[in-house]
Amino acid sequence: RNYSAIQRVTFALTNFHLSLLPLRNDDEDYYGGVLARYQRMVNQKKRKRQETQRRYRLNRQERAAMDAVRAMRF
Repeated sequence: RNYSAIQRVTFALTNFHLSLLPLRNDDEDYYGGVLARYQRMVNQKKRKRQETQRRYRLNRQERAAMDAVRAMRF
């Protein structure tokens, strides 16, 4: 609840500041670069998660196959 109020005040002050001093072209370029970096970080995290899940599924299949072989021996 307090966080929401603080967040609203912060956004209001930021918007007020931007109305007094608009961003320059350099700021826009920098901001675009920051957003692109964040997107790369998201993509990298997704790839790592997918790879982890792929390895988990592969290992699970191998364990199931080994269990099946052991079960057939007895």
